[in-house]
Amino acid sequence: MLSNNKYYVLKHNKQFFTWYQEKKRSGYESFLDINDMQKMIDYITFWYETKVPERDFLSSKTSDLTKYMTYNELIYRLDLDIYDFLMCKYRMSDIEKEELIFNIYDKNTEEKYTYKANPNNGNILDCNGLITETTLETLLNKIIINNKLDYKELLKIVKNHRIDLVLRKILLNLVSEKILSNDTVSDEVRILRYHTFVDEFNKNIEDLNISLTTSPKENIKTLIKL
Repeated sequence: MLSNNKYYVLKHNKQFFTWYQEKKRSGYESFLDINDMQKMIDYITFWYETKVPERDFLSSKTSDLTKYMTYNELIYRLDLDIYDFLMCKYRMSDIEKEELIFNIYDKNTEEKYTYKANPNNGNILDCNGLITETTLETLLNKIIINNKLDYKELLKIVKNHRIDLVLRKILLNLVSEKILSNDTVSDEVRILRYHTFVDEFNKNIEDLNISLTTSPKENIKTLIKL
């Protein structure tokens, strides 16, 4: 079993902190600060430690409380900022609730193209009022080689989103690490809590795919290389 070295305490995790500071220096605007991230790790861990008590494991019974502690009930109780972060919507800086609006400029003519996009899935709704069918990622890949366009707002949106996805996965792997590092219960209980947490989050968050075949630390090392 994993040793309890407080790897999940962000202020003591040099590997994470170095990665996070590098991303911020590169222009990433984090939606959560370090304290909010730690709060998220601690609360989700507490939820699954409560949801899967050792007594249930020893008696092979499931308490009524456990039955009611669903993923949706957990999400409902999170702070709104943490909830928005877990949803990983496309954004400029703060989370956009309805529409994401950004501009691309022609450097030669100074003509402005105003785009509206769905922050939930990155689908572009229209450009200067004309309906278009593409995505933020596709548009960026298409125009990134065009040095006549100023597309820094689009680049910021896509960059923030890509790093948000990696950061979310890192933090949820740190939840796994904290669950597995609880040495007050048996290995069997820790593993059951860990699998319950990972199974529920993988099921409810599209394309999350937290790996159960490698340790949380190894998962994080792989992510931090991205």
